[in-house]
Amino acid sequence: MAQLPQVPVVNAGLLYVNGLTLSNNVAASATKIDVAAGACRNSTNVNDILIADAVSISTGSRGANGLDFGVIANNSLYAVYAIGSSANQIGNGQPVSAFPGAAMLSLNFVTPVLPAGYDMFRRIGAVRTGIATVLNFFQVGSGAERHMYYDVALPTAIVAGDSAAYAAVALTGLVPSIATDVDFLTVFTPTAGGDTVNLSVSGVGAVGQAVMSGSVAAVAKTGVLRCPATAAGILYKVTGTATAISVAGYVDQL
Repeated sequence: MAQLPQVPVVNAGLLYVNGLTLSNNVAASATKIDVAAGACRNSTNVNDILIADAVSISTGSRGANGLDFGVIANNSLYAVYAIGSSANQIGNGQPVSAFPGAAMLSLNFVTPVLPAGYDMFRRIGAVRTGIATVLNFFQVGSGAERHMYYDVALPTAIVAGDSAAYAAVALTGLVPSIATDVDFLTVFTPTAGGDTVNLSVSGVGAVGQAVMSGSVAAVAKTGVLRCPATAAGILYKVTGTATAISVAGYVDQL
């Protein structure tokens, strides 16, 4: 007779995220973010956060389904968190609906200020504000890797660059520091046909990880280049002039 195992099998949560997709891609959603139903492991990988029904985060509210504190900041990058209560579990005497799974915005990408009754969180995305509004975006994916696209690309400090050697392109406030690949809307004017603009994560080697070539001298060339990035940003160099680099989107790691 086969023997039953004496030790229960426990599966690790592995920091999963399932569902919880963000959206606001209409003008009427300029002050709110919709979060689809779903579940995720909390940030310390010891418990689950469940948002059973879709919720909306209002930039005019505080606490659950609002800001963690203060008022909405202009031209800022906000972390979007799923939040929950470890006491809100069936079987421990706590009503299931006492502190239901919710969502929240915070300027802090490490530890948000949680409202009373909540003790768990997990980042499920990031959004950028304009002037008292959330900029329109489109998020793709339902797992721990999400693709985020801005309706209008966000300019970096490189608006008329002409560096012949690798120079820094800062991304602070435009993408989360943990973003892996970034999509750059890139415009440059070659001084001769075949001139190139090069984007690099390290600056090692003559050619970057993303390259665009100009066809005709003095005729601007536009394209979207995907380049890996670090918290410090990327590097660029160009054989040409008037280079402008903007962030069109990025791959987020949750």
